[in-house]
Amino acid sequence: MDHSSKRYEVDPASHRLRLDRFLAKVIPELHARAIDRLLRGGHVRIGAKVGTAHHFVKRGNVVIVDFPKITVGEPRILHESSHAIALAKPPGMPTAGIGTETLLHWLGGRLHKTPGVIHRLDRETSGLVLFSLSPGGHRLLEDLFRRREISKTYWAMIAGRISPASGTIDFPLGPVRSGRVRVDPEGKVAATSYRTLETGSSWSLLELSPRTGRTHQIRVHLAAQGHPVIGDALYGQPTPVLAQPRLWLHAGKLALPGAMAERLDLPPMIECPLWPDLAAHHARLTT
Repeated sequence: MDHSSKRYEVDPASHRLRLDRFLAKVIPELHARAIDRLLRGGHVRIGAKVGTAHHFVKRGNVVIVDFPKITVGEPRILHESSHAIALAKPPGMPTAGIGTETLLHWLGGRLHKTPGVIHRLDRETSGLVLFSLSPGGHRLLEDLFRRREISKTYWAMIAGRISPASGTIDFPLGPVRSGRVRVDPEGKVAATSYRTLETGSSWSLLELSPRTGRTHQIRVHLAAQGHPVIGDALYGQPTPVLAQPRLWLHAGKLALPGAMAERLDLPPMIECPLWPDLAAHHARLTT
């Protein structure tokens, strides 16, 4: 399996911390279960020595973490025009950011130009992402997203059965730390419409349409209702559910106003089929 390594030097304030607690401190976005998997899998080293949870780090130690890469397919081009391009993003790949393992870098290498980032998906979320390819296309898409005239549809599998079976979750959201988000009465307005597509003995498949675009909005809204997205290590259960392959969330559709779609030379409805790992997991539950 391929790995991506990161190095963390132990500062004086972390001297004599247990290794698992040190990792929780320097990588706060990792759930305790994810840290445990890294340690049990031998993916954490102190110098050349494999570390264990009960190892105590010392000032000046260099802790190396080998993050296994998720390899579940390559990005795919769904639609392309001179103004914009729609891609299917695989899970485990950031939309943009530093480094060469991003969707933006992958696309730029094939187009030999730098596309414009319009919106993003969480790293572990698969599905549909739009990039601009011209200044005019960028301005038009940014304006459409700002005015919330692009309708987004996601599919998510959640724990349990949500009641009512369809509705809108409108808890305001605010930041906590290190990218986490929480329900906050003083936070920003956020609304997510949903409807139940299927139910099993301990799960439900939902179709969701976020009316606002807050960070982790769908994940936090569903967790706040007591039905977190299956496989969500950040906001969900501390133990695996239904042997899920990863975060069970996929961006499936984008709908553009007809006149704007014509100007961008894109179809008014762009669809990205459910990613194969989620489709296979769903098939196992229903057959």
